[in-house]
Amino acid sequence: LDEERNRLPDGQYTASLELEYQNGLSTVSQPVAVLLKTTGPKLGVRLQPPLFSPDADGEADSLSIFIDYDDPVPAASYSFRILDPENQPFFEFQGSGLPAGALVWDGRSYSGELVQSAVDYPYLLSVRDLAGNISRASGGIPIDILVVREGEKLRIDVPYIHFEPWSAQLISQKQNPVLHAQTRRTFDLLVPKLNKYSDYEVRIEGHA
Repeated sequence: LDEERNRLPDGQYTASLELEYQNGLSTVSQPVAVLLKTTGPKLGVRLQPPLFSPDADGEADSLSIFIDYDDPVPAASYSFRILDPENQPFFEFQGSGLPAGALVWDGRSYSGELVQSAVDYPYLLSVRDLAGNISRASGGIPIDILVVREGEKLRIDVPYIHFEPWSAQLISQKQNPVLHAQTRRTFDLLVPKLNKYSDYEVRIEGHA
């Protein structure tokens, strides 16, 4: 606060200490630079590849997570939490400072469970700087259709294809825009995969 009790803006200041004794003598310390910092750092997250597909086919099998940090004060610690589609804890990276390079994820949970196809896995990034300020960023990790090899066969598990009640018709946008969008996204990702393996015969199994 300044002399009028107004909060000073963040920035670089110079401070010195002056002492005045009862005998009238005084002394002033050498000025020192002081950084006033009350706001958290600016954060960003970059994912490579943009569509993650950890199905061991040699393409997009690992996800590189880059943390962008813009602040004059260094980071003290970070946490990058990954949640499942039901917003339950799935995996977490954490450490002191910031990672030297990318965080690399194989798409598995603490217990070794693999991500599901065609859904987003939310993430929560939290970074504390050395001044004690905390910033957070959030987003989602898009998952592609996973094609898992089982011997000579390939298996695709798709969690979200929604039908009209008591019908073989896909749910319409008018009935439920959210479920319709999930279904459209699943098919938009599924069609290129089926075209890629066009030499295979396809057997569809499912239940409701």
